[in-house]
Amino acid sequence: MIRQDYILRIIEEMGVMIRMLLGQQITAADFNRKLEDKALEWIGLPLSMLLELPEEETYRLIASTNRMVVENTFLMVEICYSKAMIEADSDKKQNYLDRAEFFITKLPEQTTEELDHRIENRSSEIRKERLR
Repeated sequence: MIRQDYILRIIEEMGVMIRMLLGQQITAADFNRKLEDKALEWIGLPLSMLLELPEEETYRLIASTNRMVVENTFLMVEICYSKAMIEADSDKKQNYLDRAEFFITKLPEQTTEELDHRIENRSSEIRKERLR
């Protein structure tokens, strides 16, 4: 239950940040700073490093901590998806979507009904974005 609550809090906080950005309550630079802060807070590593490394290496770093691996992997899905949603450059956007999809594949097949539903929704949203 704690794990699910943690992931739901991640989803909620990311949604608030995206709505603030879309509502022009924060700038893209502020949004990126907030993402950096969240990565440091939740994963313990700088976001710039996590996004520059190959996906496999980023996942290896997350998994090597043996600490909240599922939660931090889901956070990477949300971060990459969020970055894709605000990226104007289509190649960079596709790269973020690729990364989000990669991290989805690293999540367990079954978690809880609610979390499985959210993971499937995010996966569907990524597929739809690819078609735009």
